Amino acid sequence: MPRRAELQGVANDFVRWFLSRNNDADGYWALGKLRFLCEQSDFTNLALEIWPCAKLPWPTPFSDWQQKYSQRLSKLLVGHGLPATWLTSSSLALEFSPRNERVRAIGNSVAGWKFTTSVTLLTDLGRTFNASGAGNCRRHNPDIERRSRRL
Repeated sequence: MPRRAELQGVANDFVRWFLSRNNDADGYWALGKLRFLCEQSDFTNLALEIWPCAKLPWPTPFSDWQQKYSQRLSKLLVGHGLPATWLTSSSLALEFSPRNERVRAIGNSVAGWKFTTSVTLLTDLGRTFNASGAGNCRRHNPDIERRSRRL
């Protein structure tokens, strides 16, 4: 029988997936594309409500991302055998370091700018589950990136 405490595993799995190369958009790493969109909009912080995924009355550059991450969260709930009714809200926060804080690649790491991300899940009983992660990413540049063939 599932328990609400398993939502911590869902939060952890979501962050691990979000940081991974499997989080792609049109064949490219989604974090690089998000970094690019945030720079174009002069944002260093991004917060998305991913559950429930409400359609905005106007399109934004981040509407498609909100929908994609809501679907991923739904798949994770199903995979963990948890009913969607236990989750009342969920948000994703992403913070990029300023442009002047670029880091160099060391070993297998990615050169670019530091970022942190966190996801918060709120249950129907008022309990909160959080997970966070960090890394480095470059802004999207199709001239130097290889596109995934998994389209």
